[in-house]
Order: sequence, then C-alpha cells, then structure tokens
Amino acid sequence: MAKRMNWDRARPYRQTESKVAPGTILPNGARVPLLPQDSLAKRANLEMDRWLRRLSPRDRARVRLAR
Repeated sequence: MAKRMNWDRARPYRQTESKVAPGTILPNGARVPLLPQDSLAKRANLEMDRWLRRLSPRDRARVRLAR
C-alpha cells in the first residue's frame, strides 16, 4: 500500500528564476515582474506565525502574554 502524502510538508508554489532579467519589457509588450525584496525580519515573522499556529490555544495564549 502506498504511503499517504503528508500535507503538512507540502510546499507552496514558488516561481523559479526566469531566463529574462526582472523589469525587462518583452517583445509582446509584457513586463517581467520585479522580484520581491528578501527580508530576514519578514521570513522570521512568517516562521513565528507558522510555529504559533501549531500550538494549542492555551500554549498560544501563554506565548502571546510573555511578549
């Protein structure tokens, strides 16, 4: 029997690098979108929110009170 997929480990779709530089205007008039700026604070907040969602409501309240 096949192993069930663990949906908790599934990763969201991430756009891969394009062969064309960001901001370039293509021959059809479309513009290649600029890449979002990477921020350590933003990534840390996302991971903290992900971690908080896994906690029980009681533990989540304790963590919020300790801040």
